[in-house]
Amino acid sequence: MSPSSPFSPSRAFVSGRCGKWYAWHDFTQGAPTLYVTGECWPDMPGIRLVLKRAAAQEPNPRILVLEKVVTNLYEPHITPPIAMRYEECTFTKYTQVSIQPDRLFIDVVVVS
Repeated sequence: MSPSSPFSPSRAFVSGRCGKWYAWHDFTQGAPTLYVTGECWPDMPGIRLVLKRAAAQEPNPRILVLEKVVTNLYEPHITPPIAMRYEECTFTKYTQVSIQPDRLFIDVVVVS
């Protein structure tokens, strides 16, 4: 990985038991896509977490709010860490993504 890569460790953000958060907006494809990835170490085995767009968004339209949501309380084959991923096709040029309930803000890297 090159130091300028949006995936370099210097761009990792850690919050609680989740970390390695990355957000990038790829404008090189036909449909611009925003990606958010990270990983979580849940306190309870067998749960599944997903990132979903929050119903309540920030007043600032350049900040996308996502929520970590428990979708299943027993999937024994899922072991930590749980890979988190969110994708959205959008022309909105977000500058940050907020992960709730952690109150974490991640800068969006633009790939063009």
